[in-house]
Amino acid sequence: MAISAPSSVGSNGVLASRYGELKSEDFVKLIFTELRNQDPFKPNDSAELLKQIDSIRSIQTNMELGDRLNRVVESSQMGSASNLLGHFVKGLTIDYLPAAGKVIGIQQTLDGPLLELQDGQFIPLSMVQSIKAPGGAPDGS
Repeated sequence: MAISAPSSVGSNGVLASRYGELKSEDFVKLIFTELRNQDPFKPNDSAELLKQIDSIRSIQTNMELGDRLNRVVESSQMGSASNLLGHFVKGLTIDYLPAAGKVIGIQQTLDGPLLELQDGQFIPLSMVQSIKAPGGAPDGS
């Protein structure tokens, strides 16, 4: 069983691969399968095998670090959104329609926090265009 390198690059520059699906147990099975199926008269180079192990571990570590960073960003976004409770905001809804109102709730989604307005509309945090402090009267525009 040969290990092939990823063959394409995604739109964000990240290698399009299935390394993210590879768990430690799967990796050990893969290595033992490769060792079991190798030609005894042409054994695999141990140094090359160690390089492959190191590469996969490095990829796994980078992916874990990326996951941790994503969780930090999500937590920061949620904190920022919660600071807007009671504030008057203007922005665009997820359908790109203008909306304005007092923030009464926050919902976390895969795309980030949504601010729930008094009238039931939702504005993604990333689409907020202006913010007024609690008690600040909306200017009507």
